Amino acid sequence: MDYDIDKIKNRIKKISEYSKSRENDPVGNQNCLLCSLSLELFFRGINMMPRAVYSPRDPLFKLRNACFADYARKIRIKNKNEIKHMLEQEENSRYYCHVRWKNSKSGHEFIIANIQSKIYVLDAQAGICASIDSKDADHYFNDIDYNESYILRIDNKDVNKKYIRINSIKPLKWETEDEKYLESSHCDLVK
Repeated sequence: MDYDIDKIKNRIKKISEYSKSRENDPVGNQNCLLCSLSLELFFRGINMMPRAVYSPRDPLFKLRNACFADYARKIRIKNKNEIKHMLEQEENSRYYCHVRWKNSKSGHEFIIANIQSKIYVLDAQAGICASIDSKDADHYFNDIDYNESYILRIDNKDVNKKYIRINSIKPLKWETEDEKYLESSHCDLVK
């Protein structure tokens, strides 16, 4: 993967625009999870757009954080500096971030990544690609309940195939039905 920040920003913009173009009442505000997954698949060379999510009964929520193999290795976060320190240790590392907003039952999902030794917040649903220290990224760390928020390293994990199949109609075709995890070598884009 070419970690060109302009290409990443362009992809984030496309995912955000695609997601927003499919919003209907009630607005599918749970779509941050699929937008983040679509962005991660882009890093793996797979171009897939998220479908809309409108209902809390959607099958998506049965799998929740199981989109990546070994998802049980979640890391509770205490503050922004702790996150920065973790990401500074390895260039091109990416973390899925789940936050719960302060004084709220709702939350948000996005990716935090070390791209060419700079740490970025990548929010594909909102269309944001911002340095972790910028004003555009402040609210991602100032307005969250750290007791209910965590990160999970994803650049070194396989993607759970079952999760992809539930969350998209025909983005991929599979070599065999018994494949458990999605890797770039296991799928082709449907023409």
